[in-house]
Amino acid sequence: MNSRRRSLIEWDEKGAGLYFTEGSFSNTKIESYYFYKREKQQDGLVPETRLHTIGARISGSPADCFSFAVEGACQYGHRGNYDRTGFGGY
Repeated sequence: MNSRRRSLIEWDEKGAGLYFTEGSFSNTKIESYYFYKREKQQDGLVPETRLHTIGARISGSPADCFSFAVEGACQYGHRGNYDRTGFGGY
């Protein structure tokens, strides 16, 4: 399906991330994360993109018949001269 000499994407991508989990609280788990991504096309037709994503998730089960999960994230950065910002969660 793919020649090993042919790229699967149209630009160079680099990224890194950190993910932290804290589970020492009674019946509650806290997770937080940070991801960085850079996209750059070789021929320069598409502006370079740099994105940062920061988020957190809290989940737990305080009673046998009830459980919950809450997550939110913010993504910001730029593509060329344009700033980008987005928020999401549940």
